[in-house]
Formats: sequence, structure tokens, C-alpha cells
Amino acid sequence: MIKRWDDEGEEKRYQAYHLVYADAYFLETFSYPLLAGHRPSLMQAPDEVVLTRVLADRIYGTDYQNRYDELIGKTLEINQRSYRVSGILEDIPDNTNVYFHLLLPMQVFMAENPQWTSNWASVPGGGNAFLTLPEGYDPTQLEVALNQVKHRYLNDDLAERRTYYLQALTDIHTEALYGGTFFATPKPLLIALISMGLIVLIAGGINFINLSTAQAIRRAKEIGIRKALGSRKRQLIFQFLGETAILCTFAALVAVGLADLFLDAANQYMAPLSRYVPLTFTLDTTVVYFLIGLIAIITVVAGYYPARVLSSYQPVKALKQSVRATNVGFKSRFSLRKALVVVQFTIAQFLLLGTIVVATQMDFFREQDMGFVKDGVVVVDLPNRDQASREQFRQELQSMASVEQVTFCSSAPSSRRKNFNEVYATAFGSADKYQMEEKVIDPNYVSLFELSVVAGRNLREADYAADSVTHRKILLNEQAVKMLGFASPESALGQLIKFDEDGATQMEVVGVLRNFVNNTLKEEIHPGYFYYGNRMREANIRMAGAAISQTLPTVQKKWEALYPNAFFQYEFLDDYIAIMYTLEDTLYRFFRIMAGLALIIGCLGLYGLVSFLALHRQKEIGIRKTLGASVQQILYRFVREFSLLVLIAFGVAAPLGYLAMRTWLNTFTFRIDLHAGYFIVTFIAALIIAWLTVGFRSVRAAVANPVDSLQNE
Repeated sequence: MIKRWDDEGEEKRYQAYHLVYADAYFLETFSYPLLAGHRPSLMQAPDEVVLTRVLADRIYGTDYQNRYDELIGKTLEINQRSYRVSGILEDIPDNTNVYFHLLLPMQVFMAENPQWTSNWASVPGGGNAFLTLPEGYDPTQLEVALNQVKHRYLNDDLAERRTYYLQALTDIHTEALYGGTFFATPKPLLIALISMGLIVLIAGGINFINLSTAQAIRRAKEIGIRKALGSRKRQLIFQFLGETAILCTFAALVAVGLADLFLDAANQYMAPLSRYVPLTFTLDTTVVYFLIGLIAIITVVAGYYPARVLSSYQPVKALKQSVRATNVGFKSRFSLRKALVVVQFTIAQFLLLGTIVVATQMDFFREQDMGFVKDGVVVVDLPNRDQASREQFRQELQSMASVEQVTFCSSAPSSRRKNFNEVYATAFGSADKYQMEEKVIDPNYVSLFELSVVAGRNLREADYAADSVTHRKILLNEQAVKMLGFASPESALGQLIKFDEDGATQMEVVGVLRNFVNNTLKEEIHPGYFYYGNRMREANIRMAGAAISQTLPTVQKKWEALYPNAFFQYEFLDDYIAIMYTLEDTLYRFFRIMAGLALIIGCLGLYGLVSFLALHRQKEIGIRKTLGASVQQILYRFVREFSLLVLIAFGVAAPLGYLAMRTWLNTFTFRIDLHAGYFIVTFIAALIIAWLTVGFRSVRAAVANPVDSLQNE
């Protein structure tokens, strides 16, 4: 919440969505462009604030765009604290992992959160420390030093089990191993996407080779004349490679012209994904060098074989037009042309299988019973821990007919908001420590989400325990019961669990919940415990499905009346959960695009080959029709050959697809079974597409008048 007062003394309110606390070294370490202010003195005092251009324009209007210096020293109230503007930065790019509109001093955060900033054993999950090392310094030396310093601040047991690592800033977007950033895209996914692009490019190259060799017969006389006039084989190869290079260059220029158009469509297609940064196309030197290299590689790889075939014709045969299909691999049983068609349809079927499997897994994620109700639940953030305001908010909501139930908690059953603690089970006199997820809930939590109590009872109002209370009543999930070594849920009832060795805080098990997915369907269920406390961060409101859109404005008004110094923010629980599958959704969307491209390219190539074969076999078709062959019989001869090639391609694509999809599915705890149905559907789909492509052109050849093809015989 940001407030300012205009010249007439009227209060203006603004909301800042992207806030970062940083120390004075932050703007020295990173070279964000400064529009106004003095860089060396920024963030030195606890009452300073630095804005980006977009937020400054929203607060003060666009009249200041060319004179941001006039904003320096102006006063703002942020979260009920007074600050003065000390700097204006250029807007931060969307693709940075440290994205902000507003910079506040780290001193304020440290003063407000001493339990985190002075305790090495518990730190906030959103924090990062960036270190600038001397040039040539080995980072492993600092890792060793860090893991020696930790003994000063951690007890021996925790220091023994905790290790500190460094991560290069260049790896932070592709390596989330140390939790560096929510924006990290794993390298395997990037490799998969790049591989799809290369696979589609290879499919296009195969088309070029096939169609070039198919057209070779038409150029036989030209080659014969050139050779008769003294052209050497090497000269002809360079000529045909040159033609290929010109064709590839023209294609590259067309691709550059279409890039923006297709990127706009891709951005609209990918826009529903959370944290998606729109793709842009800039023809810089890197792209130019990439295109030049790509043209050169494609020219050599795709153009050499056709050039060699064309240049190998003997001039006498070429001039007599005695070059036949056998010279370019039309009638031979095993030929490069057929092999390339097999490769092309292997690619198409592999991508088609991947699309079907990934789509089914995504549908499984959406439809799988997670062990709790998520439909019709709206999550609303709470700005503070005031219990009286919470209870008043609950009463206001429960008076509404369209609100079924309200629960306050630290997080929903499946959430990115997590807190873990190490606990001890005292039942067996053991000193073993177990890491468990902690959720703070109220008694309505179990009924709102329809969780099942398999032993004992639910929490009650009498079980409320503030943070200072040392004895708590808790619920466990079945995974925690199993991890702690209890024989059954019933045997865990009445047992004590403690936080630390001296037992200052003990927790008594009063109930056990049936397991529900408390992370994502990609991972194992975490062992967890639940208690009724004060550290509530959100309200979960279950509404009647048809009335949600009409109910939300009323909920907002009641919320704003209770929390006037904060903004109302909500999210539907099912949408909130779907965000956790962003990477899988990205893969699915790209699979669909690439599979479609591979099939289109494959069909174009197949159509071209069938067209040339139909032209080449025109007289054969005429003779067969004259001798009584039906259209169906002629069509069958065309379709049979390519059906066999599709079948061979499936024999290659199926095991490759099985290995790739099984490896991918094994990364999920909850996954579909990879049964034969996916492969059958893939093969039938590819076969039908091939039949339609071949049949469309073959029918035209089969129904042609034989007189037209035999009139010169």
C-alpha cells in the first residue's frame, strides 16, 4: 500500500505488486540504469525508497517523464511507514529473476523480522545473497570458508547436517537445484525444446533431399549437355550446392520477415502460462551469425547428396533420356529416398506420441483426486495476524447465503507456501529427528476441504495455541505416522512430539488425517503436522459455484472495511494449483506445435513425392487402365508402398517414444500408465494422415484419361 497527498491535501492510494528489500550494495553490484538520484548514496538510510519508471509514472503521472529529478525528496507512505524518494530506475526487464517496481531498505526488513535476520537456523525463503568474487578466484574456496563459519552460528548438530553452496549467476535461470529462483527453466526442458526445433528442421531437410532427387530426372538432359561441353563433376556439384545456398538464403529472409508474425501468435498461445515472458525478435549480430551458420550447414547437409546424384549421370544416357527411376531410388527395394521418408515419419510419430502422452498426463493432473476439495475455493491473503479482525471477517462472510464455509490457515492443502520443522518423536525414547511440513489451521480446515480423519478427532476451538504456548494439540497425516514409526494411526494418538531436545515445545497427537497431496502430483506426499495457532496468512472461502462472480465484490467490500490499509487480493485455488504445473504445460504446448509442424512438413513432402511418382508413372497407369485395372487397384498400389514405410517408421518411433515418455513420466510420483493404446492411436493417426495425403494425389492420377498419357506411344 502506497499513499501520497496531492497539493490539495487529498490522499491518493496505489498498489505496488513487486517489492524487494535490498541493502546499499545491491545497486552497486548490479548496474540498473539510473534516471534520477545519486547512485553512491542510494539505499543508505532506512527511510529511503527507490522507484522504477513504471511505478513513478503511475504515482506521479507522466508529466514528470523528462524531469524525474524533481521527484527526488518527495514523501511517500508505504505500509504505514514514511519514506522519501531517493532514486528513479529504468524499468526492470521482465526476464530477470530479481524483478521489482519498488526497492525498500533492508534495515526495515531486519527490524521488522528479527526472528529471521538474526537466526541462521531459520531464514525466509525469498531471500538471496549475491557475492562478487575477485577475478580468477575459485568459488570452492569460499564454499569451504562458509562451511567453517557456520559453526559460529549453528549448534553442532545442525551445523553438521547443513551445507552452504554457491551458484553462478549465469546458471540461475536454468538451475533450480539450490532454489535460486521461481523463474528457473530446467536445462532438460530447454534441451527438449531445442531438440524439437532441430527435429523439425531435419524433417524439412529430408523433404528437400527427397524432392531434389525426385526432380533429378527432369534435369538429366541439362546435365548431359553440360558434361558434353566439358563441365566436370566437381563443377556441377558446386553449381547445385550454389543453387541450394540461394534457396536457403531466400528461405532465411522469408523466415526473418515472418518471425515477428509467428512470435506474436506464439505469445498469445503461451500467454495463459504463469510467469511467461513474451518472446521478441531482434535481428542482432548473434542472430545474423546464427542464420549464416544455419544456411551453410543446411546447404551442405541437405544439398550435397542431390548434387552428387545429379552430377553423376553419364552424358550419353542423359542425352538419350535413358535415366530411369532406378537412378534416383524410385524403384529399388531399399533406397535412400525410402529411408528418408521413414526417418521423416519416425519424427512425426515420435512427436505425435509425445503430444498424446503429455496431454493425457496434464489431463490426469487436472482431474486426479488430490484428497481434498479445490473447486469453488477462493484464497484471500490476510495483511496481518490480528485474531479479532479475522473472526469478524469470518462472521461477516458466514452471514452470506452464497458462502458455504470459511477457514483461516497458513496455506491451502497444496501450496507453494511451505514451512518445515525438524521434530523428535518421544514415544520410543529416540533422539531421531524428522523433517515435517507445518501447517497452521483452524477447526474449519478439515471440513471445508473435506479431509478425512482416520483416527482420533479434529482440532477444536479449545486447542488454540498462540506462538508463545509450549503445549499444542496437533493432527498428523498418515505419511507422518509412517515416518515416525507408529504401527497404526490409532497408536499415534496421545503421543508427544517435540521441537527440540529440551522439549520446550511439545505437541500432543489428537488425530490423524488421511493422506492428501500437500505438494504437487509430481512429488511424494510430505509428512506433515497441523495445529491451531495464530500464524494465519490466508483465508480460504468456499462458495456456491454459480454465485462466485456475484459474491466476490461483496467479499471485497467486507474485507476492505476491516483492512483499510491493504489491498484485496484473491486467487482461485484450482488456478493457484495449476501454476505449479507451468513447466509441464509449456512442454505440452510446444509438443503440440512441433508435432503439427512435423506432420505438415511430412505431408508436404509426401504429397510432392507422390505427385512426381504419378507423373513418372503416368504411362504405366495408362497401360494398366487400358488393360482393365480399376481406380481402386491403382490407388492401392500407391498407398501400399507408403503404408509400409509408415509401419517401418512406427517400428522405430515406438521404442524411442516409449523410452523418452517413460523417462519423463518417471519424474512424477502420480502418473499415467504408458499402455499400448497410446501407440495404437499414434500409428492409426499417422497412417490415416499418410493415406489422405497419398490418396488425394493418387486419385487424380488414377482417374486421368489413359489416352492423354499414351497418345505419344
